Amino acid sequence: MKLKKLNKNDYQEMKNIFLDVFSHKPWFDKWEDEKQLEKYLHQLTDNNNSLSLLLVDDQDEIIGASLGYTFSWWQGDEYYIKEFFIKRMRQNEGLGSKFIEKINNHLKDKDFKYIILNTDKDTPAYHFYQKNGFQLEEKSVFMSKIID
Repeated sequence: MKLKKLNKNDYQEMKNIFLDVFSHKPWFDKWEDEKQLEKYLHQLTDNNNSLSLLLVDDQDEIIGASLGYTFSWWQGDEYYIKEFFIKRMRQNEGLGSKFIEKINNHLKDKDFKYIILNTDKDTPAYHFYQKNGFQLEEKSVFMSKIID
């Protein structure tokens, strides 16, 4: 397994894996509008500060992806993971933890200081991230407002 950056040739395969993972348990996302899906994924992958990483096998087949952004902060550079996923048929093999480790090492080599993300407490992802060294930020809270 190796880490590589997403390129245009990988985009469609990554998109198909994304749809398969998040259309099923426990998320059940309903990406029925193709234009909305394309808009979302391109916003994640095509910005100047986008960092889209793939976990690939020895045949260069995509096993998982981490889609996010880099930000500079007074404490150093941060990588914000917006989407992190492993192919459904390859989950529960320890590949997600290996992927996080590879991302961590890659970012450490580039002097990044933090990896940050949001997740729901009622999904397996919450415990996965805790198991892999992520912790709750006591001073921070995630907030949203429905536009009415």
